Formats: sequence, structure tokens, C-alpha cells
Amino acid sequence: AWWLDVEIDNSWRSDVSLNVADLQGAVAYLQSVGASSVGFYSTAYQWNQITGSTLVFATAPAWVAGPGSYPDALGSCSGPGFNGGVVQLVQYPANGFDGDVRCQQGPGG
Repeated sequence: AWWLDVEIDNSWRSDVSLNVADLQGAVAYLQSVGASSVGFYSTAYQWNQITGSTLVFATAPAWVAGPGSYPDALGSCSGPGFNGGVVQLVQYPANGFDGDVRCQQGPGG
């Protein structure tokens, strides 16, 4: 499984359609070399700034960053991710480190 890091600290164009095309190319390449899954790591704010909140990747899993606590992270597991996809992981601050919650997605999730 691969996660594409979509954060404003990386290099992006001001034209969000070019950024979406870039991400589409990355997904296509990873799928062509046998990646079992390709998802996206971001926050709703950064996803909006970089992709214009596109839903082109709504079939891909989301790794959501941003909640400020474990309970907030658990709450972020319900509902769609920033990309419209299923939330698989949520990151939150934990004692000076990044903690992650694995979201349950039904039986065997």
C-alpha cells in the first residue's frame, strides 16, 4: 500500500488542475507497477488548497491529519475523508509524537 503526501510544504502549482493531473499520474504509475492500494495523506485545508477539493480520488482511501486529540481522531473515522474516500487512518498529536488511529471499515476492517 502507498500513501501520497499532499501537503503545502511540498512543491505544487497554483493551478489546481495541474496538481490533480500530477496526482493522477502518480496513482496511475503506482498501479502500473502493482501497488495493492494508493491512498492520500492530508488535511481538508491542504487538500482544498492543492486540489481545489477534487473528488476525482473518492475511491481512494484517506489518511486524515489534523484532529487535536485521540477522541477527535476517533470521531474523524466516521464520514468521508477530505478526498471523499473512506478514512482508513487518522493522525493526532500524542505526547510529542504523531499518533494514528486505524479506523474500522465494517467486518474485518
